[in-house]
Amino acid sequence: MNKLYLAFGVHNHQPVGNFDVVIEQVSQSCYLPYLELLTNHPEFRSSIHFSGVLLDWLLEHHPAVADRIRLLVDRGQLELLTGGHYEPILPVIPDRDKIGQIAMYTESLKRRFGVRPRGMWLAERVWEPHLARPIVQAGVSYTVLDDTHFKYSGLTDNQLFGYYVTEEEGYILNLLPIAKKLRYTIPFAPPAETIAYLRRIAEQRPNAVVVYADDGEKFGSWPETYNLVWENGWLESFLKELQRHTDWLEVIPFGEVMRRVPPLGRVYLPTASYAEMSEWALPVQAERQFESFQHQLQDAGKENTDGIFARGGFWRNFLVKYPEANKMHKRMLAISAKIHRWAQEVEDNNSAVAEARDHLYQAQCNCAYWHGVFGGLYLPHLRAAVWEHLIAADHLAEPVLRGRSSYVFACRTDFDADGRDELEIGNEHFHLCINTDLGGSIIEHDIYDYKINLIDGLTRREEAYHRKLADAVYKPAGEPSVGDAASIHDRVTTKEKDLEKYLYYDWYRRGSFIDHFFGESADSQSFARNDYPELGDFVNQAFTVKIEENGGSVRAILRRRGGVWIGPDHVPIEIEKTFGVEAGNHLLKASYRITNCWYKSLSLRFGTEFCVALQSDNRPRTAFRFDREGPEILLSAGGHSGQHGRWTLTDRDRDLVIAIECDRDAEWWYFPLYTVSLSEDGFERTYQSTIICPVWQIELAPGATWTTLINQYAGRSADAPN
Repeated sequence: MNKLYLAFGVHNHQPVGNFDVVIEQVSQSCYLPYLELLTNHPEFRSSIHFSGVLLDWLLEHHPAVADRIRLLVDRGQLELLTGGHYEPILPVIPDRDKIGQIAMYTESLKRRFGVRPRGMWLAERVWEPHLARPIVQAGVSYTVLDDTHFKYSGLTDNQLFGYYVTEEEGYILNLLPIAKKLRYTIPFAPPAETIAYLRRIAEQRPNAVVVYADDGEKFGSWPETYNLVWENGWLESFLKELQRHTDWLEVIPFGEVMRRVPPLGRVYLPTASYAEMSEWALPVQAERQFESFQHQLQDAGKENTDGIFARGGFWRNFLVKYPEANKMHKRMLAISAKIHRWAQEVEDNNSAVAEARDHLYQAQCNCAYWHGVFGGLYLPHLRAAVWEHLIAADHLAEPVLRGRSSYVFACRTDFDADGRDELEIGNEHFHLCINTDLGGSIIEHDIYDYKINLIDGLTRREEAYHRKLADAVYKPAGEPSVGDAASIHDRVTTKEKDLEKYLYYDWYRRGSFIDHFFGESADSQSFARNDYPELGDFVNQAFTVKIEENGGSVRAILRRRGGVWIGPDHVPIEIEKTFGVEAGNHLLKASYRITNCWYKSLSLRFGTEFCVALQSDNRPRTAFRFDREGPEILLSAGGHSGQHGRWTLTDRDRDLVIAIECDRDAEWWYFPLYTVSLSEDGFERTYQSTIICPVWQIELAPGATWTTLINQYAGRSADAPN
């Protein structure tokens, strides 16, 4: 029989900011037993990729892993793959950071294990044609991509039993196609099924190469796989089955493919990622249409013949689908440019620049920028980690670039690349981004001392999979499942009963200083459900901006002449709100002037909405109160208060106080904002933020003006205003 090469490799990764207890659990159920099994099977030669962030964690918490990996490498059994150290989506970070991240990890592997990898893992297999040049410039000669990438170029299954070369500006990169068939049989089908598939190929093609590469977490960490892979011995059986067929089947690392066989030809691949990712990147309605069309192909028996011509979306459109992801991404690009400018002004080995760059690289970890089956963007602790490192990097760079430690600034720029300018304002203690075209609201409020973005919460939005919630099977967290293991792409379970009652969708983007005029029937409950009557047109409409600078202070004056619906009449109202910042001060000083531009008197209910995102809603040491003597309320509570002039949240674990103080007493509406999303363990409810809204009853004669002053503080309790 003809010789067949199975190029086998796994990819292991944990996000920046993931909980130690989670990584430890995955290590015990997956990473550590996998390395032990390789040690006991020296005949099994393969490739492995640990993301740099995961390998750093493993070597800190399980230092013996280094000796085990070194043993496997030294005896030629294991090929290490490089990649972006903190697992970024390479196409959406600057080329200097692409090359820097890859070089950083390559040098780390060389220092630790004495080898310089020539192959790399491409995060989420997100490919764009220009990548070949920076990847090769970083010292890499090959990578692995899904076979669907190649099929999008018109190649067929029978043309993918080997590897191809591509180039960009003459930089040549080898590309190995991952067999989708094996991604779904390993480890979810009996080993004999995979062997039979490989045998059929070997019988037809001499010196064929079949590539398997996928997440290592499917060997024990994905739901139900620990029982399958380890307790029932699937992986042990698979390796023994491979060994029984060495007369025609040889398992090799990826890098050995180029030494065994010549390339099949040259190819230019379109932008692509794995098929499921492309589907998730689509807008909700398009995603549902795409899913429906795929079912039509399956029903017609054309999935394998015509299905390749049904492509999903483009990864970058996650940045359109989720404005919160775009906000992180554009902030990352701005900080990357700052650090690059800083680095050009100092010595290359400047330790402060290196520290800032490492924070930047950590903030480029891909997981919090998108959402599919994995929680990703929906997980507050992953987003918080991105913001932590972005703010840390910015805090290092800003004073140096400004040439002073105390400063104040305001500028207009198209920060989120939507064709419209936003407003940035701040000082050495905090940084604000104000969306002047959508309500003049604050959409980013960074506190430098704490490395947090107070508005790091998600807006509630519809997801295509929400319609499956009614059919989901209830499975409490931690309870073992009954039945066979299945791919996470095929699972429909829920971790909590009655999640449908949390499916509310927001018609505007959440932030702070969002201006509402409430109808008579509105209350705190309807506000929480987002089904209240909104009478004004200020929530998501444009405000004009004027900036006034005066030495150590700056004021941004936002104004909109809009209207309020009073019965059939659209009544003219003007709002002027001012944000003031002083150098050295922790306070954001805001003021409102609301003017009745109509010829009749008006009675209005006005409220300005605040968003506070602190990751968890049930920590007893984090609570808020009204005024200074009221009872403490947990962030999981919703309701309304009597007339008060102050709202104060205290996070005792961080010694953080957030206070909103008004010069007029108000009724306060508040509620926890939850999203319902899908993760590898099923549907889950996630706390995103707490929404607080002081509400005033305003009486305005024709031409009259109502005013109020609002101070917002975020800092240490010792510095909080009395």
